[in-house]
Amino acid sequence: KSLIGIFNEIYSFHFPAKRQKIAIFVSLMGGNGEYEAVLKMRDPENKVIFSGGGKISITHPFQVADMLFTVYNMAFMKTGRHVIEFYCNEELVFERHFMLHQLKGEIQ
Repeated sequence: KSLIGIFNEIYSFHFPAKRQKIAIFVSLMGGNGEYEAVLKMRDPENKVIFSGGGKISITHPFQVADMLFTVYNMAFMKTGRHVIEFYCNEELVFERHFMLHQLKGEIQ
């Protein structure tokens, strides 16, 4: 498996900053059983701007459960720190922060 184009910062000249496609990869270990998985993305004001999920099944604690969430036509309304949160059965498992920055000037 390869992950290419990983980032934790997005730069844009204009806001809203539109992205045609964003892929979010989650890899879990240590579970055992059925889980309701939910991924949420929050803006700098803690407002949920994306939420998606589904059921995952982990048959033993050493199994690696990989999930890919694809977000299409995302419009980021403002600069600042955004957060991706991942929940299993309504319990926060992890979060990852990323920044949006506004570039100065015009596209050449």
